[in-house]
Amino acid sequence: MSTTTFTSTTNFYEVLGVKQDATQEEVRKAYRRRALQTHPDRLPQDVSQADKKKAEEQFRLVNNAYEVLNNEESRKLYDKHGVWPPPTEQPEYQPLQLPIRRPPQRIRERPLLLWLALLPLTLRRSVLPFALR
Repeated sequence: MSTTTFTSTTNFYEVLGVKQDATQEEVRKAYRRRALQTHPDRLPQDVSQADKKKAEEQFRLVNNAYEVLNNEESRKLYDKHGVWPPPTEQPEYQPLQLPIRRPPQRIRERPLLLWLALLPLTLRRSVLPFALR
């Protein structure tokens, strides 16, 4: 099953053949007229499969144009952005801010003992007598 893709050049007003300031009633009448023209079941029996697929795509496009232009909210969004579906708002980039962790209180009070704990045992024996002075 194929899906109809809209490009930035797809103009729903042109698809239905109405002006941009058309009323809801004009949009509805234009949709009915275009739906009858493009409906795949109204094609002659001897039409090729490729022509039938093309008519189905046209009919889907007419239906989608009507769905957008018939709804006032979606029509306002379409008029504002010019494409459907409208682009989503991207959140503003915020750099990651990690909290600054302070060392525990006992380490802040005794930095010398921290360094002694990190030294290998052989070095501790030689440094310890000088460190306690």
